[in-house]
Amino acid sequence: PMSDKDALKRNQPLERLTSVEKSSQVFRNRFIEGKDAEIAKILWNYFTAVSQRWPKAWISGERGMVLARTTGFAALMRFLPDLIMSLDSFTRMPETAEFPVG
Repeated sequence: PMSDKDALKRNQPLERLTSVEKSSQVFRNRFIEGKDAEIAKILWNYFTAVSQRWPKAWISGERGMVLARTTGFAALMRFLPDLIMSLDSFTRMPETAEFPVG
């Protein structure tokens, strides 16, 4: 992260990831290419799939319902890179129905 920050400050290009490295930083190459809208759309589709799979938990503020809280969000974000890899979605846009949540 610090080397990326330094490179951006110096207007130097960031290094793209190889296929082996993509597993941990699934949005890096899209970010480098300036495809912020694609990143946002993938996240939108992912969380739409989650909200459709667990509609009550998604909107619930009840005690014990962690999906829409920090813990649930963190778990979903930790799962997302593996899911992106399994969908082979490094270069294409996965639709909501493609996310096999649940």
